[in-house]
Amino acid sequence: MKVYIMRHGQTVWNAKGIIQGRRQGRLSKKGISQVEEQAKKFQNVNFDLIFTSPLMRTVQTTNIINKFHSCKVIRDDRLLEVDKGILAGQRKKRLPAKVYAERYIYPEKYGCEKPEDVCERVRDFVKFLKENFSNKTVLVVTHGAIADLMANLFKHGSIDESDFCKGWTFKNAEIRFFEI
Repeated sequence: MKVYIMRHGQTVWNAKGIIQGRRQGRLSKKGISQVEEQAKKFQNVNFDLIFTSPLMRTVQTTNIINKFHSCKVIRDDRLLEVDKGILAGQRKKRLPAKVYAERYIYPEKYGCEKPEDVCERVRDFVKFLKENFSNKTVLVVTHGAIADLMANLFKHGSIDESDFCKGWTFKNAEIRFFEI
């Protein structure tokens, strides 16, 4: 199986340093340009299908990429952004450092999704891919945390909560390739 993992393009809130979580956010002009540039770079890849998070920013990203492919798109809730609870909608810079650090240690305190639950849904999605699309080329359009966890799972064969707190490396509109 050939898997391309993509993080959505920059959003208006990304540019302003606002935590989005599962709130709907639209791509910024820069985000649209980022995705259009990637779409051109990957226009000759023959995707069999595209999986996407159902949030607006990933759907917008998917629609731009799919202009060159016109392939089937499947929305999958396992690709949703991490639920950031009461932190969603707040500016990162204005949050006390303690709160930002605690969000994954005490997620219930802030209404955030538990790291172990996020890891479990990523593992479940990857298992689903391997069992059902082993001879396909797929694009997965998702969010930074989910993209990083999925990439770590492909690279190392496992993920756990400790992977969750290492920080995220996928840039907006970045695409990485894995052959499984």
